[in-house]
Amino acid sequence: MQDIIGAQCMGRQGLGLTHVREKSNPVKRRAMIQAEVRGLEEEGSMAKVVGLGSQGAWARLSSVEISFLEEFARTMGPLAKALNILQDETDVQMGWLLPTLTLLINKLERIHINSR
Repeated sequence: MQDIIGAQCMGRQGLGLTHVREKSNPVKRRAMIQAEVRGLEEEGSMAKVVGLGSQGAWARLSSVEISFLEEFARTMGPLAKALNILQDETDVQMGWLLPTLTLLINKLERIHINSR
């Protein structure tokens, strides 16, 4: 954590009278901050999952409900992947739209034929 924040200012250091050498450049510092925040968020979500698991222990799913959820995940998987591709902020161009939609339609038709 000391590498992310840097040295704490004590006494005259807070007034800018002494030089404090930074240990990392802005890019490295940003990556360290993101990793730290991501770790904290994952810890929080794991705590929620553990709490919900014990809370919902009384609600067991039937085999029909499980098969419905499996089919739902199998059907929505290609759609979620296509949305991830199209919503990407770095590598997406207009030339990706039609091929992505075509592949999505083909995959959904294949799933529909296999589910009959």
